[in-house]
Amino acid sequence: RIDHGVAIAEDPELMARVADARIPITVCPTSNVVIANRFRSLVDHPLLAMRDAGLLVTINTDDPAMMDLDLGEEYRRVAEAYTLGAEQLGLFALEGIDSTWLDESDRRALRKEFEGDLVRLRADEPV
Repeated sequence: RIDHGVAIAEDPELMARVADARIPITVCPTSNVVIANRFRSLVDHPLLAMRDAGLLVTINTDDPAMMDLDLGEEYRRVAEAYTLGAEQLGLFALEGIDSTWLDESDRRALRKEFEGDLVRLRADEPV
C-alpha cells in the first residue's frame, strides 16, 4: 500500500498504473488540510477524484490524539464535505477492509461481518 499518497492525483498515468495494480492508497484528509497544509479545505482534497480514477482509496486518521479526531469523525467530515451518504461511506470502509494486512480468511470474515452491518443499517435508514 501507499500511505499518504495524495500526490498521485497530480500524475494521471501513475494513477492508472496504481489503479490497475489495485495498490491501496491511504489518505488522511483532515490531516492533509490541518497538519500538512496540502489543501485549503476538505472539499479541495482529491479523495473523490482519486476514487473516480479507479484507485483503491481508504479514509484514515493521521494523528488522532494531536487532532482530537477518530476514524468516525474523519468519515463524518468527509461525508459532510462531499455530501456522501451511508452507501458511499460503506464502500470506502469495505475498501479499507480489503486493504488490511489481515490474512485472507480473516479479511473475508471481517468483510462479511461488515456487509451484514451495512444491510442492517440500510434497513434502519428512513426512506
